[in-house]
Amino acid sequence: MLARIPQLPTFLFCLAGYAATIALSVSFEVHFFTEMHGPVCPFNKTVFAGGQVSIFVIVALLSRHRTLQPRQLFSGRIIALGAFGLLIISVGTHQTGMAQWLLTGVGSLIQGIQQALLKLVFLDFFARLEERSLLIYLSASHILSALLAFGLSMVAIPWIVVGALALLPAVAYHCYHEGLSRKGYPSDFHKPVSPSRWSFPYRPVVFIAVFFFVNEFVRSFLPSSTAIYTIFGALTTGTLVLLFALLAFDRLSLPGMYRISLPLLLGGILCFYPLHEVFFAALFTNAAYTLFSIFCTTLLCLISKRQGINPLWLLGITAAASDFAGLLGELPRDICRELLTTSSLTPLALTVIVPLLVYVFLSFLSSSDMQGSWGMWQQGIDEQKAESTAALLQSRHRDAYARVTRQFSLTRREEEVFVLLTKRKTVPEIENELFISSATAKTHVQHIYKKLGIHNRQELQDLFAQFMEE
Repeated sequence: MLARIPQLPTFLFCLAGYAATIALSVSFEVHFFTEMHGPVCPFNKTVFAGGQVSIFVIVALLSRHRTLQPRQLFSGRIIALGAFGLLIISVGTHQTGMAQWLLTGVGSLIQGIQQALLKLVFLDFFARLEERSLLIYLSASHILSALLAFGLSMVAIPWIVVGALALLPAVAYHCYHEGLSRKGYPSDFHKPVSPSRWSFPYRPVVFIAVFFFVNEFVRSFLPSSTAIYTIFGALTTGTLVLLFALLAFDRLSLPGMYRISLPLLLGGILCFYPLHEVFFAALFTNAAYTLFSIFCTTLLCLISKRQGINPLWLLGITAAASDFAGLLGELPRDICRELLTTSSLTPLALTVIVPLLVYVFLSFLSSSDMQGSWGMWQQGIDEQKAESTAALLQSRHRDAYARVTRQFSLTRREEEVFVLLTKRKTVPEIENELFISSATAKTHVQHIYKKLGIHNRQELQDLFAQFMEE
């Protein structure tokens, strides 16, 4: 198991906290926005998303100039404010005219602010974890939150649902603090990351925004009767990722998750139009949404950890992009649903956005981006210094590889495979780079594991990191 995986009590507390955070977001939208009709619904969605996007951007910008303590972003006052927001929304839904617009709008804004702050607290926590821990946390959280959201959707008494939504932030806040106060939890996880000036992450922003726009555009036209299939899509995807992370981590790779999420979304689009199989469309699009969310969150957290990028900056900006793009994807349904569903505009719109989606997937993320900084660079470092730093790091890598080879008596071919494994290459990628068969590549990997006395790739990464520090 990873050396930095927190103790079981910590895992359970933080898992419950993040699951409550996701369930709050999903249940809030289902319970309140589906009950609103007419122009007040898109208005409140816009206000809610605006509150979230504003907080994400403000915290991201602040983190570039000052050191922020994530646990200070959320407090009991924010919980009370969120409960007040739920109360005035509940009152506003039974009003008419300007009173309804004002009350529901203010309540939606407050809820957007509260949920954004709560998400940022957990995202900063995730950026301190290793890859396997991340995948376990995120997949298990999606499973638990889907079950919680489904359970709340079955409750027919409105005041019970409102009360549960008011309690979820308190539960999440309590679980977060309890998890981080557990005995044996790494003390350096409490330390905030110092501000650093990195370039704007335009490649991650475009990549994430396009996916969420297309996904929300398709999902917004699906009938409410497909909700059970939507839940099943999230549960299936989350369960598969969790099982692989726990039992077969060596076979689970971020590039593989990336390559699967696009066909899943394209399958959902095909089921939506021209097949008009809305149930399968709901299943595939939400499975794609869940897998893509886990993939992107994991990748961005790992980049933040590897490169020393402040997670509140990187994850705040990309979260703002995903929320804003999701809002834009839903607006066509809210504004002109009748026109889009009864004319040739729907196939025309899909004809435009599907090639755009494929182009972005092929052009805005590569294997080297996953191992590097995804097109970002640290500002304020001149080119000569950057080249010198890169040369020094490359020299340290060569020395570390040589020491591993001598100490464990690796053959020349095993050393080549070992180098590729430290770069997180998959077995098929090793086959292509070294022009060897799958069986030969797997045999070399087995021999390396045996000589090094390790059992999985994470142990290999940990061992190599020790040689890099010497």
